[in-house]
Amino acid sequence: GDSGECGKMAPLASKSVLLINGKDTLRMLQDEKWEAMMELITVIPKISTDSYVDLAQGRFGPFRAHVAIKIPLWAALQMEEHQHCSIELPKWMEEEELKALCAEERARPKDFGQVHRHYMEIAFALLPRPKVFGGKEKYRQRILLLLRELIELRRNKILEGLKSFEATDSELKVTHMSAAELSAFRTRSLCFLDSMCDLLRNRALELTEEELAPEAQAMETEDSSIPIPP
Repeated sequence: GDSGECGKMAPLASKSVLLINGKDTLRMLQDEKWEAMMELITVIPKISTDSYVDLAQGRFGPFRAHVAIKIPLWAALQMEEHQHCSIELPKWMEEEELKALCAEERARPKDFGQVHRHYMEIAFALLPRPKVFGGKEKYRQRILLLLRELIELRRNKILEGLKSFEATDSELKVTHMSAAELSAFRTRSLCFLDSMCDLLRNRALELTEEELAPEAQAMETEDSSIPIPP
């Protein structure tokens, strides 16, 4: 099966069955990850700037300390690392929202519930960052478990769909599949989804007490008008 074929692997699986437009699973998923990094996400700046900041996607700002603004995910991650902002947890990643998504998946075994196009990639970018969850480790772990359940529910639907597709050449509804899920379906390979589940199942994203301590002790930087570093 797909799981045995993949085993333990990095988040981007290297095996695939088909080539789509000359791209194998690895290349397609790398493309999807790049797209995910361009998605806009809400941050709360800790700095103020006098002018706009020109990024590849356009002009953002000016930034005002403590005033929410949407910027690309890659820029948000970079700003957070420099302690120039805090990242707001996307609404769809909140506990009650994920519970509702899982319930919808269970209630509709033949259809896919609507999820963010890059829900997996964004979640895996944010899960290792305790501050996004307000430093509440138990809450972060509950989010991790719900995401694992959601990915597994949808992964199993794709598997059943592929089995039916191969056996009867019947149609499978791909409406509301995420970008990564569509790549998995098109290449007939569940390696990437399996590796996501393995990481969450083994709690590879779980932080140790030693790793959490610096986060808990970190002090917020003072407001300033320094430009955002490149």
